[in-house]
Amino acid sequence: MEIERAIVVMGRLPAPGKVKTRLAAALGEAQAARLYEAFLLDVFDLVERARIGSRAQVFFSVAVSAPEELELAAAMVPGPAWRVFAQQGDTLGEKIEHTRAKTGARHTVIIGSDAPAMPESRLEEAFAALASADWDVVCGPTLDGGYDLIAFAGPFPGLLEAIPWSTNAVMSSTRSAAERIGCRLLALEQGRDVDELADLEALLESLSGAPTYVAPRSRKAATAALPRQKPGDGSPACAGRR
Repeated sequence: MEIERAIVVMGRLPAPGKVKTRLAAALGEAQAARLYEAFLLDVFDLVERARIGSRAQVFFSVAVSAPEELELAAAMVPGPAWRVFAQQGDTLGEKIEHTRAKTGARHTVIIGSDAPAMPESRLEEAFAALASADWDVVCGPTLDGGYDLIAFAGPFPGLLEAIPWSTNAVMSSTRSAAERIGCRLLALEQGRDVDELADLEALLESLSGAPTYVAPRSRKAATAALPRQKPGDGSPACAGRR
């Protein structure tokens, strides 16, 4: 029996030196790994909340280098409703397509671990667009030219081939590919993920007025990681935050 809806978190285990390399350059590998773990766990929680409302099956598609790492990944997800599987493919595009196919769902929403404060409504908006039959693929563009979400109403060969991953041309290249293969692509409102120190500062600022259940681990980890303002130095980073 085909699954109607699936939500997948794509990520990896929070190992120092393997995650958030741009943040690691500024904060150190151990701090970056702690931040990544906080982001990932908060993303799991937002998907768990969305699961209840959307009645979607939920998955963790994890990059592993050894079979035993799947057990570690399974220990991180919120509960038994989650299914965990290893990513496959050489490029990110191949891994995304493998992830989409692995769910066996009619409509699949895939998100990463870099947007822990993403509203649950963003997932529902993607599902609603696919259910309307007006759109084949939905992307959630981000300020850095990528996207924090991609959702599919089926397989679209060629869509994610030759995308310059980890550049500011990811979204524009995906749009161009969709036009080339005749795929109807909807772009949601622009969001923001966390790759650089400025993104981390922006995340913490955005969480200052958010409900306490929104990204609590990320809030705590970001507060601990960001440098404190020294009196009189004029630095805007984290002034007065505790």
